[in-house]
Amino acid sequence: TTVRQAFRRMAQGRPRPVAIEIPPDTLSDAADAGSIKPEQTHPRAPSRESIPTAADALISARLPVIFAGGGAAGASEELRALSEILCAPVFTTQMARGVVDPDHPLTVGVNFGSVMPGIRAVRESDCLLAVGTRLLVPGLDLKGKTLVRIDIDPGEISRNFTPTVAVEGDSAHSLSAIADSLRSQGFALGEAERRGREQFSERLRRESAGEIRRLAPVQTSIVGDMAGELDADDIVVAGVTNIGYWSILSYPARRPRTLLTSSYFASLGFSLPTAIGAKIGAPESRVVAISGDGGFMYMSSELSTAATLGITLVVLLFNNGAYGASRWDQEHRYGGRMYGTDLHNPDFLALARAHGAWADSTSVDELGPALRRALDQDGPSLLEIRVDNMMPPFQIVR
Repeated sequence: TTVRQAFRRMAQGRPRPVAIEIPPDTLSDAADAGSIKPEQTHPRAPSRESIPTAADALISARLPVIFAGGGAAGASEELRALSEILCAPVFTTQMARGVVDPDHPLTVGVNFGSVMPGIRAVRESDCLLAVGTRLLVPGLDLKGKTLVRIDIDPGEISRNFTPTVAVEGDSAHSLSAIADSLRSQGFALGEAERRGREQFSERLRRESAGEIRRLAPVQTSIVGDMAGELDADDIVVAGVTNIGYWSILSYPARRPRTLLTSSYFASLGFSLPTAIGAKIGAPESRVVAISGDGGFMYMSSELSTAATLGITLVVLLFNNGAYGASRWDQEHRYGGRMYGTDLHNPDFLALARAHGAWADSTSVDELGPALRRALDQDGPSLLEIRVDNMMPPFQIVR
């Protein structure tokens, strides 16, 4: 009865904290309990009224662009189809990596850190179609522009920016319905207009890729070597570490949910336990967790979990002997005044082996063949790569 009263008070929204203590003898009692039946969910179709309005806004746009967030993860084909009808460039958040094919000519890049192809795209456009994103983009200015926003959550549809046209519904259904509306109206771009939009996308794509290579040649080479050993269905967990950051920008994720990040939380240590969960959820995929030495020490004991359960995955441990991003900040913004960023690390190979994992070390130059060996192991494996402290994408020094 007391528990029911406490939950009733919380449900009524009374602004008073509730604490519930359950005595140990109560916890040890036996009782009959029924299981909760799984809830059936169904995609939410958008309202009929919003679709033609959204289609008209896109038809009348001089130069539309598309911004896809994590809410578009189940709408890859629909997103591609609509972008091709409009010949509109697509940029994504880190949570939407893999939603669009990185090799598609209309895919222009990822908004992350200080690399913001979407800002350049929006600056030159007059209409933004935002799909499943909170639009948390520093520097995004939509004054005088048309915003068509698709979101399944009515509480998010007007957060941060008020849309010109709001489409409440599942992203796949909404995008498909807008594309059908365009087709039914006979929408087609003229040759000159289509070529102009293609050139716009090509320029954005080239500028974004070139900027990433210029800023991080070593990191993009490392990410490229990793990608060369992995298949489209393999899963990479981009940890909160330098190579993890740059993999968000440069790893060629070709399927939704094949590049996992901690999103806005930046949680040190999340990559290994997340990789364990990813392998359990997708047992046919190979799983690689990118970790730094500082982050790895938060959750190194999870190697024991993986070994105990016989979970096969690879930890790429990039060891720079520091909390690298903070150290970089201290070097370049605080006059080299160092505090609390250098690490006294254990012998990571011995630690991994003590937990029952296969372990080896390699150099940056030999990462590809070493990763191949690690991927061939049964059970968890750890590959240590010593690296210098390098520039993060959110602390650019030019």
